[in-house]
Amino acid sequence: MVITYFFSILNPFTFTSAISFNFTSFSSSDSNITYERAFAENQVIQLTGNRLNFEFVGRATYFKPMRLWDKDSGKLTNFTTHFSFAIDSKKRSVYGDGIAFFLAPVGSKIPFMSKGGSTMGLCRGNQALDSVDNPFVAVEFDIYSNEYWDPPGEHVGIDLNSLKSVANISWFSNIAIKEGKINEAWITYNASSYNLSVVFTGFRGNVSVRQFLSANVDLSLFLPELVTIGFSASTGNSSAIHTIYSWDFSSSLEIDETTNNPKDPVSSPNIPAPKQRKNNTLGLAMGLGFGGFVLVARLVDHAKGSTTTDLAGTKGYIAPEYFTTNKATKESDVYSFGIVALEIASGRRAINHMAIEDHQVVTEMWVRELHRRGELIEAADPRLGGNFDELQMERLIIVGLWCAHPDYKLRPSIRQAIQVLNFEALLPLLPFDMPGPT
Repeated sequence: MVITYFFSILNPFTFTSAISFNFTSFSSSDSNITYERAFAENQVIQLTGNRLNFEFVGRATYFKPMRLWDKDSGKLTNFTTHFSFAIDSKKRSVYGDGIAFFLAPVGSKIPFMSKGGSTMGLCRGNQALDSVDNPFVAVEFDIYSNEYWDPPGEHVGIDLNSLKSVANISWFSNIAIKEGKINEAWITYNASSYNLSVVFTGFRGNVSVRQFLSANVDLSLFLPELVTIGFSASTGNSSAIHTIYSWDFSSSLEIDETTNNPKDPVSSPNIPAPKQRKNNTLGLAMGLGFGGFVLVARLVDHAKGSTTTDLAGTKGYIAPEYFTTNKATKESDVYSFGIVALEIASGRRAINHMAIEDHQVVTEMWVRELHRRGELIEAADPRLGGNFDELQMERLIIVGLWCAHPDYKLRPSIRQAIQVLNFEALLPLLPFDMPGPT
């Protein structure tokens, strides 16, 4: 049995600007990646060569520019990227300098006078704290502490036209660097909240752990409409080998060429698009039952009231008016939507007149703990016996947690939640160490 979503969508237009790609390996013959002092070899990108080098800088960027924002509407794009990489010191305990994922104006090149390791190939050495000539926004994985602007030790930072990060956190990477272990990073930008968040792996001993960093920033204040995206790395007196193993990326801002208006969000080419419908009804049909139980949540304009049965029954209908009216802007309604999604997915509903609010808090805390441990699918209703589409189930649970975010300012609108459920928008990247319910 699978979970199936049916939602009405707008008529199709001709769009431009959003980009989406997924590189599981790299080839020197692939023109989609532009190399500057870096190169592809053995299906990976070598940013600083394939051996320890003194004062080396390399860049690899996607060949096509991304539209970061639209000047007519002021709209910013959402984007998300995931990549795997390694920084290998070949067992040496002294190493430098690090890798950065960056956005910069189209045409950006390795700046003149940036050959030393400290600038990571992002700016000139004499503009490290105020890069006037070479604007950039970057997430740095810095393995060398520069006394003028870095915190001590290996760290991950968010940089805005300066190598002095606006936010940073210590990175558990010493073992990984000495042994050349592969790490992963997920970077997401939420245009509505201006939140730039980073989830990345590190190692405590030989155990992989996940860490989290975020900052709120209006990217349109730092970069032009069209930007280049890619990686930069450097070495100095201390060196290491900096390698990219895989890279995927998706942005959402589309421009309707017939009207020159932005259309946001947009389906990612890596995600199956929903089928079109001819009416305005929003319906969510989810096969979530045991022995044929089906829950149909009908979110219909001007619906009147709601009725439900508990999961032991055979059918339930949920059609609260506030899901599709202006009341959806209320944080309490968004929270309720999230809790309902979590209860539907997990099969944990309040019954026998138990304290509903207490039950909801327990359910939310339980799902959050599974999310923190990286065991989200374990929250699925056990009566399903594992007979469901994991991608769809994950999306339902993540949307539930998103709507119930402890910080109400970071919760989506009902419309945004439905677009994610409908595979019309990117899945939000939630921190694994989110606090409990408030």
